[in-house]
Amino acid sequence: MIASPSAAAAKLFRRSLIAPSIRPPLSSLSFLHHPFSSSSSHTLPIQSLNPLPSLIKTHKSPLSPTLHRSAIAASILHQNPTRAFFSFIQLTLCDRWTDPTTSNSLLAALSSNGHFEFSKIVFDTMVFRKTALSNVGFGVFTNAFSRVMELEKILHLLDETKDRMEGINGSVIAFSIVDSLCRASRFSDASQALEDLRCRGCKPDFMAYWVIIQGFRSIGRVDEVVSISKRKRKLGVAPRMNEYAEYIYGLISEGMIREAKELGEAIVGGDFPINDDVLNALISSVSSVEPNAAIAFLKYMVQKERFPTLSTLRDLSRNLCRNGEIDEMWGVFRILDSKSYFSDLEHYNLMVSFLCTAGRVKEAYSVLKEMRKNSCGPDVSIYNSVMEACCREDLLRPAKKLWDEMFANGCKGNLQTYNILIGKFSEMGEVEEANHLFHHMLEKGVQPDSMTYTSIIEGLCREGMVDLAYEIFNSSLEQDIVLDGSTLNTLVLSICKQGHFIAASKVMRGLAPSNIDSFRSHIVLLKSFAEAGEIDMAIDHIKWIQDTSPLKSGAITSELIASLSSSSKPEPVLQLLHKMKERGLASEDYPWVDLCKESFEW
Repeated sequence: MIASPSAAAAKLFRRSLIAPSIRPPLSSLSFLHHPFSSSSSHTLPIQSLNPLPSLIKTHKSPLSPTLHRSAIAASILHQNPTRAFFSFIQLTLCDRWTDPTTSNSLLAALSSNGHFEFSKIVFDTMVFRKTALSNVGFGVFTNAFSRVMELEKILHLLDETKDRMEGINGSVIAFSIVDSLCRASRFSDASQALEDLRCRGCKPDFMAYWVIIQGFRSIGRVDEVVSISKRKRKLGVAPRMNEYAEYIYGLISEGMIREAKELGEAIVGGDFPINDDVLNALISSVSSVEPNAAIAFLKYMVQKERFPTLSTLRDLSRNLCRNGEIDEMWGVFRILDSKSYFSDLEHYNLMVSFLCTAGRVKEAYSVLKEMRKNSCGPDVSIYNSVMEACCREDLLRPAKKLWDEMFANGCKGNLQTYNILIGKFSEMGEVEEANHLFHHMLEKGVQPDSMTYTSIIEGLCREGMVDLAYEIFNSSLEQDIVLDGSTLNTLVLSICKQGHFIAASKVMRGLAPSNIDSFRSHIVLLKSFAEAGEIDMAIDHIKWIQDTSPLKSGAITSELIASLSSSSKPEPVLQLLHKMKERGLASEDYPWVDLCKESFEW
C-alpha cells in the first residue's frame, strides 16, 4: 500500500494543480520532501528535489512551455523522472498545458521507477484536464499500482477513466493489472478481477487467464486451476498479437524495458503467437539490462526454427561482453552454429569478432578452421581480429603462424595487419622482425601511417638503434607533411627517453628547411633537457633556434611558460626559464615566472 507522510497534503496539492482556485499555502507542499513508500526502493533522494526551491519561491515559470516540455523529455531520457516531474509542476502551476505525448511519457517513467505519489499527481491532472491517455502511459501506470494497491482502488482508477478509454486497448490493460497482481502473489485478487475488468470494458484474453492459471499452479491450487481454465474456455478471447506487438514497441521506445520483458515472458511462456521482429526487438533491448532474459528469448526463437538478425546478435554479444557473461554467449553461438546459422563471411565475422573481444583466442582459431572446412575462407578482417587477439595475449608464435597462413591462402595483409604485428613486435623488443615487416609492406605497396611510424621508431629507440630510427623517419618525410610532424615528435621523445639528448638535438638541427611542423618537437626536446637536468644543452639548443628561426624562438618561450599551469612538476621548466632570463634569451616581462620563482631557490 502507498504510505505517505502527509496524504492529506498530497491530496490537497493534487487538487491545487488541477484547480488553481483552491491552491493551498506553500507550507502544505512539505510532503514533497519525504519518501512516498515504506519500501526503500521507492525512497526519493533529496538531491533530486533541487528544482523545487525556485518553484516554491516564485510560483512562476521562467521558461516557455516548449522549453519545459523539452526539459521533461530530456530528464526522462536521462532517467531522471523526478526532475521531469518538477518541470511538469512548474507548467501546471502556471496554468499551462503539457501535451499528451509528454504527459504519458512522464506518467510511465514515474510509475516504472516507483514514484507512486508523483505519478498519481500526474494522472489526476491528466484526468481532470481530459488529457488523452495512451496504452503505454496508462498501461505502465496501472501495472505499477496493481502491485501495491488494493483491488478496489485499482478498479476505481478504471472508473475514473471510463469516458477516456478511446484508443486504449482494454485487453492489454487487463493483462497488465492481472500480471502485476500475480507477480505480487495476489492470485485470488487476480481471479476476482477478471469479471470486474470485463464489466469495465477491459476484457481479459487468454494471456490474462494463462498468467492466473500459472500462479495457482505454482502454489498447488489444482481446484482453482480447473475453475479458471473453465472460465477461460467460456469467456476468454484470443489475444490480438498485433496490438501486443505495438504495445511492446511502445514500451521499448519509452525505455520501459522491464515491462516489455515481463510481457514478452508471458507471451513466450504461454507459447502465444509472436513475430520475429518483436522477438528481435526484445532480445536487443532486454540484453542491455537483463542479458539472461534476452538469451531465453533467443533460445525460444531457435526452438521454433527461427533466428535472430545479425544486428540483434551483435547487440546481445556486446551487452553480454559488457557484463562479463562470456560463457553464456559462447553457448548461444554454439546453439546457433548447430543450426547452420553461420554460413557466410558476415555471420562468421560477428562470431570471431566477439570471441576475440572476449579473449577466447582458442575458440576463435577453431572457427577459422571450421570456415576453411566449409569452403568459406576467412577474409583479411577476420584474420586481423584473431591476430590482434593473439597479440593482446602475447601469443606471438600463433600470430606469426596466422601471418604465414594468410599469404599461403592468397589473403593479402592490409595496413591494419601490418600495424598489429609491427606494434606488437616493437613492444616485445623484436625490432628486427618489426623492421622486416616495415620494409615488406613498402614492397607490397601498403603505405604506412602515423601508427606504423610511431610503433617502429619507439621500438628501435628502446633498443638503442637510433640511426635506424632516424633513417625510417627520413622515409616518412617523403610521404606526408602532416605525418612528418607527429612522427618527428615520436622520434625526438623516444630518443630522449633513452637518454640520447645530443642525438635528439642533432635530429632537430639536421632537418632541412621545410614546412614540417617542428614547433611541438622543440618543446618536447627542451622539456626533456630540463627534466634530465641538462640545462646547458637546453640553452645551447635555444640559442640555435634564435639564430635560425628568431620568430619561432618567442613562441617556444611562451609555450614553455604556458605549460607551467598544467604541469605536475614545473620546477625543471622554471629553472630553464630562469637561466634563459639570466642569459638574455627571454624577455624580462614574464610575470608568471616572477610569481613562481619566489617558491623555488636556484
